[in-house]
Amino acid sequence: MTSSSSSMMIRLKSIEGEIFELEEMVALQMGRINTFLLNVVHEECCTRILFPVKLTSLILSKIICYCQKHARQPNNHQELKNWDKQFIEDNINFLIDIIHAVDYLQIKSFRDNFPFFF
Repeated sequence: MTSSSSSMMIRLKSIEGEIFELEEMVALQMGRINTFLLNVVHEECCTRILFPVKLTSLILSKIICYCQKHARQPNNHQELKNWDKQFIEDNINFLIDIIHAVDYLQIKSFRDNFPFFF
């Protein structure tokens, strides 16, 4: 988004009011955030954005974990595929909430990797 060497920091605010600060490359995994940045933020002076989301802190933290892993995608695609499988297994009790969050935030990599949920 910015042409400067420093990355923009995006802050997401959960429904409980907890603030999560993300690097721009992590936040861009979320289509809803990406669209907001493309359509609203045009000034290079904007280096910190606060974006309220309709998610609990627990689910938002899980989604951020997923996006961080995919933003820093390892060269070994099999490793990422195994990580994704483990992510689902570890979060099976929250799967419905995670799927709703993925849909709300428009996380393409999750939809592509798990199309049978959508």
